[in-house]
Amino acid sequence: MAEQNTDLKAFRQHFDRASQDKARVRHRLDDIYRLVFPHRHLQDGTAPQDSLDEIFDSTAIEAAADFASDMLNAFTPPFTSEWVKLTPARHLKLDPAAMRAVELAIADYRGAIWEAIAASNLTQAARECYRDLATGTMAMLIQDVHQTQPIECTAIPVSDLYLERGPGGVVDGRFRKFRLRAELIPVMWPGAVLPESLKNRPADVEVDVTEGMWRDWSDRGTERWTFMLVEGEGGNVFLKANYVGAGSCPMIVCRWDTDATTAWGFGPLYNALPDIKTINKLNELVLRNADRAVDPVVVYPDDGVIDITQGITAGTWIPAAQGSAKEVNVLDTTGNFNIGFMEQERLQSAIRRALFQDKPQQLGRTPPTATQWLDQAQETARRMGAPAGGIVTDWQFAIIRRFAFLLEKRGSLPKVELGNKGPISLVPTNPYARSQEQEKGVRLKALAAELAQLAGPQQAGLIIDWSVYAGERARQDGLEDTRSIRTPEQIQQMIQNAAAMAEQAGMLPGGQGQ
Repeated sequence: MAEQNTDLKAFRQHFDRASQDKARVRHRLDDIYRLVFPHRHLQDGTAPQDSLDEIFDSTAIEAAADFASDMLNAFTPPFTSEWVKLTPARHLKLDPAAMRAVELAIADYRGAIWEAIAASNLTQAARECYRDLATGTMAMLIQDVHQTQPIECTAIPVSDLYLERGPGGVVDGRFRKFRLRAELIPVMWPGAVLPESLKNRPADVEVDVTEGMWRDWSDRGTERWTFMLVEGEGGNVFLKANYVGAGSCPMIVCRWDTDATTAWGFGPLYNALPDIKTINKLNELVLRNADRAVDPVVVYPDDGVIDITQGITAGTWIPAAQGSAKEVNVLDTTGNFNIGFMEQERLQSAIRRALFQDKPQQLGRTPPTATQWLDQAQETARRMGAPAGGIVTDWQFAIIRRFAFLLEKRGSLPKVELGNKGPISLVPTNPYARSQEQEKGVRLKALAAELAQLAGPQQAGLIIDWSVYAGERARQDGLEDTRSIRTPEQIQQMIQNAAAMAEQAGMLPGGQGQ
């Protein structure tokens, strides 16, 4: 009993710090959810919002959906074999035969991981997570529900998430608070024990549940986590466990842009929130004026007194004092629709740019050129440079390590350290990680074109080794299979074969035809 009280005390301390941290950003997160994700529930809620009638502009909703699709295709694309390469570490100093054996072993290891990822529901959960990444923070729970079932991935909405900031700004406390039926607790968390008070409740009665895990920093060289599942914010303890090793933490958290004062990240929607609020209010006012313009307020002669203290609605007929109006007139409004529409376009453009959706548009019949698309892609990659680095380490690498950890527990894979000083290195292959290589490719292509223009094709062929050029350009564009490009040895052999055939045919001096 004393041990349980100690555990609950530690749990409450960590959860209270996480709750205080979230209180600083909660009202902004609720604003984003209300205006951009009306289908989601707000903080401490269980049902979807009823705020769709309060939204008068869908630019942010559409841009956030496109942002999530772009992030999915960039960092965890479906139907793609690998978005992180597993290669032998550079510090391995082996002879060619031993290195070949290591490469074959890594290929089997890599194949098992990607087979498990393909069988899981990672793609569906990741797309939901990327919507939350637009707010600044996303989280996913990756669990092995059963040995015979695929690994299960669950997106955790921001409204259920609580985070605690640790040393160096890392997120070392991760909590999820939500409601579910008590009978599902032992199903979702094998080993969880329900008290008698919950066992006797009706099956359809829901209870508040909080699962939390926090890092043990007593040994910084070893990753250790304490896990607890409790009722409410610190009631009955259903389950306690300790996790050890890289990838042992079941909850993965990734932030867009970090701040030294909080565990929460700040994303594109957080930065665009003033524009989203402004355009929503602007469209509401434009629609109100449009309502009056289509169904205007009318003034007619009357002996009474005009009373507009309660406002004027569209289609209203207002009596005027005798002599002030001799006929039925439309009460003209002073609203200027042109100003509203001009400001609307500016705000919509700002929102799309904040969410990286300011792509080249086809204004006329001529579509954007390939150069325009490439320039825009490079500009987007530069703007996303810093956030993309965090997504690689905190998201892509963390997912790989988590799947590897679970497969090791199943006995499907041997225990191997990934990255750091382990024998296997993790190399990202997403477009933003390759943006610098693509920029090098553009400069190399421009150099080749300039030499061909100044010196002519023949002289350019003497200056540039085209086989090496082709291989380098393929690598910079991320093409792994370059078997279609001949090696310099193959090209030299073809030249020798062609010369020999020409000599035999008498086409060169010394041939039989001379």
